[in-house]
Amino acid sequence: MQSAINTPLQGVNRRANRDRLLELLAIERLDPALTFGRLGEDQVETIVSVALADVTDDPQDTAFVLLECLTLLVRDGQFARMRILANRLRGVAHHAAGRRYYLELGFLSVALMLEGNSVRALNELRRGLDSKTRSAPSSDKTSHPLDLAVSGSIKMAFIDGDISFARRARDLATRMGDGLSVALLDCALIWHEARTAADPLTNLQLADPVFEEPALAAYVQARGIEVLFPSQISAVRNGLTTDQELTISLPTSSGKTLLAEFKVAATLQRYPESTVIYVAPYRLLSRQVARAFSKYLSRLGHSVQDLGSGYEVDSPSRFGNVLVCTPERLDALIRQAANDAQTSNVLARCRLLVFDEMHLIGRAGRGPRFEMLLTRLKMRFPDVRFLALSAASQGVDEVADWLTSGRLVRGGRRPTGTIEVAWRTSGKLVQRVDRQKATEVAELRRSKRPLDDAALLIARLTSEYRPVLAVCTQRAYAESLATKLVDDDPIGNRVWVESLDRGQSDLLEAAVELVGSVLGPRHPLTICLRHGVGFHHAGVPALVLGLIEQLAREKVLRAVAATTTVAEGADLPFRAVVIPHLNFQSASRKLDRDLYLNIIGRAGRVNVSMEGVVFILDSDAQSLRSHISGALWTTAEVGRVRGQLSGISASPSNPDETSWYGEFESQVMGWLGDGDSYYANQASLLAEGTFTYQTGSPSEKRYIESLTEGVLESLEQRGFARAASPYRLTERGERARLTGLNADSVVRLEEALIASHDGWLPSLLGATELSAEQREQVSRMIFESTETMASSLWLRREKKTDGAKAAYLEEYASQHADEHLESDTFWSEVSAMGMWIGGYSYLEIAESMPTFGGSGLFGSAVESSRVSDVAEYVSKIGYPGSWTWSAVQLLSRQIHDLVLPAWISSAVEFGAPTETAVMLMRLGAMSRPGAITLSGQLGSDWQDAADRLVQGDFDTEWLTSVDEGRLETLRMALSEPRD
Repeated sequence: MQSAINTPLQGVNRRANRDRLLELLAIERLDPALTFGRLGEDQVETIVSVALADVTDDPQDTAFVLLECLTLLVRDGQFARMRILANRLRGVAHHAAGRRYYLELGFLSVALMLEGNSVRALNELRRGLDSKTRSAPSSDKTSHPLDLAVSGSIKMAFIDGDISFARRARDLATRMGDGLSVALLDCALIWHEARTAADPLTNLQLADPVFEEPALAAYVQARGIEVLFPSQISAVRNGLTTDQELTISLPTSSGKTLLAEFKVAATLQRYPESTVIYVAPYRLLSRQVARAFSKYLSRLGHSVQDLGSGYEVDSPSRFGNVLVCTPERLDALIRQAANDAQTSNVLARCRLLVFDEMHLIGRAGRGPRFEMLLTRLKMRFPDVRFLALSAASQGVDEVADWLTSGRLVRGGRRPTGTIEVAWRTSGKLVQRVDRQKATEVAELRRSKRPLDDAALLIARLTSEYRPVLAVCTQRAYAESLATKLVDDDPIGNRVWVESLDRGQSDLLEAAVELVGSVLGPRHPLTICLRHGVGFHHAGVPALVLGLIEQLAREKVLRAVAATTTVAEGADLPFRAVVIPHLNFQSASRKLDRDLYLNIIGRAGRVNVSMEGVVFILDSDAQSLRSHISGALWTTAEVGRVRGQLSGISASPSNPDETSWYGEFESQVMGWLGDGDSYYANQASLLAEGTFTYQTGSPSEKRYIESLTEGVLESLEQRGFARAASPYRLTERGERARLTGLNADSVVRLEEALIASHDGWLPSLLGATELSAEQREQVSRMIFESTETMASSLWLRREKKTDGAKAAYLEEYASQHADEHLESDTFWSEVSAMGMWIGGYSYLEIAESMPTFGGSGLFGSAVESSRVSDVAEYVSKIGYPGSWTWSAVQLLSRQIHDLVLPAWISSAVEFGAPTETAVMLMRLGAMSRPGAITLSGQLGSDWQDAADRLVQGDFDTEWLTSVDEGRLETLRMALSEPRD
């Protein structure tokens, strides 16, 4: 803490901490057996505090205390904390060893081993001890036989695995009264023992013989992982990689993704013809998983394919054998399987399905979709094995009972520590201690402006705590905080940027260039990035968000101010997190504990730091005054994960409830067409398979069954199903099922297609570029679904209450509402989406939109704010709009035999008027301006454009360096021969 914010500490009783350390040492001497996970969290924190504190002025005493602390932590399996402490050991080694050359060599090799740099440690030992390569100690160093025996025995233990010489050297040091050498050898011996016990390959082979296969053994060794964490060892020993199902419930940064990778590798080795599907609930997380899996699983010959996040009615032309996608994309694949032989074959060969962030099944919103999707999967593919990953360490027992036959591995403690500090309005910095009480540790004056205080705090944090993540409650706050960091600390920003190495500087310069081309050179994000500061929220285009994540991952940025978009599942190297406000946008209007736990999980990731630091700014507001101590720092266990289907209403009172009911209806249609629903008592059969039913009260069970029966009857009344004992989908129902939309949206689209069949729709046949009129018509069509209308600017602006919004959506669904057609606001957004599809810049679209005043989208007249409004708006409309156009594509083919170009749905999402521009963005990840401009050179037809790309028939002088690099990668991929 003191080093973090350059503020003197108060209230830290170092003598008391050292006394506690002596108690722990005494206990360990009584029972020296290696037992991972024996220490309590408060004991671990005490040991770490003592190890980092300057408890004495004597360097040998300091080294001795540090070695004893390291021995305790290694014995407990606290491997994630080793890197920083090993760094400290290297720092004190020179002074502690004094003139003893070989003792200092022993210190250095042990420190390198502890921080995971075993190759360098072995090289240092060989170079220092080999008679042919070692040099004589310098004149100011001595060569004592005991020291030579100590370093030599360490070499034999680490290189040859022979610890007998180290034990004899320890006995000799004990007889000679050299406590420092004894402590060093104790640490080396326990590390050797712990490393052997936690060796990845050893543990995997003991638990699963398939890892004795040479290919898998080589793959594990190539991963370069020195040790597994205790919770990972527990998962492996409990059958992780065997042909069994398992729920893994571990805190953030505990290595769940690595465990999933081992499971995937073992499954594909055991079943070479099978496929594996990894479902990640967030696009950011799915990108990270696909990137991590591709790096190592490809060495086993596996093809990792990121299927994306959008709902598409057409399958890819080819599949890899490891598929990464969001739940929505998987839902589309399951529906397509009934009509597409290739998709059906891929799903039929699926042996393992990994579902990440499983605890989200207990959240309103997407939770019911996840639950219904998993219910359908269990019924449709009974041979699929599930691996459920959850960051909630408590409350998932019933999830495991439902999904993985009760098989559960739980770990209650993160591998890295978290220091939680509340900054009171009085200026006192209060640290949470022992998870039960709070202790004042420092004082720093606060203003009455939380963002100013947050900026001051971030500026004071030293370089080893960067990049810092600030989690803000809304978009405007994130931008404002980032701007304050730039404006208020110009010297700190200049020092940071100048400290970057050449590679980091080039990356930052390229990012500034790209963001300037997308958002404009005067946009706040472009300006902030020049100074090493970024922000991350819904008003930033997806491509740029990915770039911000890359800059954070490479530690190019000094700080990132973000909304909760970066708190869900992101694995980025933040060591410090700052939370300026407590009044978050949630049902309680406060920062909920589950979100808080997720946010603090961003601090102190494994391989980033030994522990993370979280600063949360307190508030004097009446409703928030005791929120930190009473809600966020409570020691009460997290409640059990509960299914959310009982929260769905057939009479919605707000737009969210309208969306949830429509999604449930769509899932029921999906199940009816999956091929395993033709049984008596269908409502009971489907309801009883859900998580909510199996864990709910008697009244919840009755409600879910009644809700399901009501949906079936409603589908029959509207011609989507027929009551043939059992219910079956009609031809219309089969079409609706494939779209993934709710039934009312399908009815509206069918009517719109009839009206367009003899008009503009046939003009799209074979199109590789959309005219202005076609873009306008496409834009108008996507608002025919209630999914898109629910996100419309008109609904949010014109209907002031949730009840009014829900009522209008109900009228809209039944085709009894046309008020929106009389509004300039509605036609402005239709025009804006037409401009988006046409490739107009964010600024040009912003200038075309009305200014409403007040808060909300397009309330402000400020240019940069309106540009961000456009980015957020097209993101909100682009996803359901693209999904709606995919449905138009399917319905027009099945009803009117019109085969519309498949690229148009992506044009709605990406904002591009030509097939070539869409493919450059989709396949090459090029920026929107770069793709559209290059499309002008290459032509609108992708086949011709791809040929010209391979031949190099184009000019790249005007491309940004990022686009140029990505285009070259795409050219190489297109040049590879296809099977």
